[in-house]
Amino acid sequence: MCIGIPILLISLFLARKGSIKGRLLLGGALGYFLITYMMYTFIAMYNRLFLVYVALMSASFFAFILTLLAFDVEKMSSYFTNKLPVRYAGGYLMFSTLMIGFLWLARVIPTLIGSSIPLEVEHGTTLTVQAFDLAFFLPGIFLSGLLLIKKKPFGYMLAPIATVTNALIMAALLSKGISMNLAGIEGTLPMIIMTSLFGLIAIVSLFLIFRNVNEPVRT
Repeated sequence: MCIGIPILLISLFLARKGSIKGRLLLGGALGYFLITYMMYTFIAMYNRLFLVYVALMSASFFAFILTLLAFDVEKMSSYFTNKLPVRYAGGYLMFSTLMIGFLWLARVIPTLIGSSIPLEVEHGTTLTVQAFDLAFFLPGIFLSGLLLIKKKPFGYMLAPIATVTNALIMAALLSKGISMNLAGIEGTLPMIIMTSLFGLIAIVSLFLIFRNVNEPVRT
């Protein structure tokens, strides 16, 4: 509420003014809300807010798709200067997804080999977060980074959006880790360190990306 909603409103205002930065920021913010409420819808215990979660997930999904469709993909490279650090920005996305992917696989593979059940499954039917991440989110973000490094049109559109989403997710996970630590839950320090590091790198990457955006001249 303190970070995501203000960014969503500010980016919407800028996007309606025709700002490329605003549209990229809007796409990233919508991606964050889509992921967040998809998780709430499929993971949170059924409660009176169920239809609210469904509505927010649906609205975020269609708004995200419409935002992507509004870009002229073939012109995306022209919106950035030649100084855009594609290797740094794309490399960060690829590295962060690989690290998270290895983290999830390290939790999943031993249970498959040992024919055991992860602790999370005791309270549900499957590893929903890991399934969504490994099937959709991580490959998508990895691909956006790779396409940016290769200087493909879709990379110029998807990588900035993925970086915004990543930064917001890391901020949310950091706040979660701090809250858990303050509540006396042990083992949260590695989570706090990792999300702080990845969040800081994402902010630096965003700064470099937006600094090299060429806003179209309005006539």
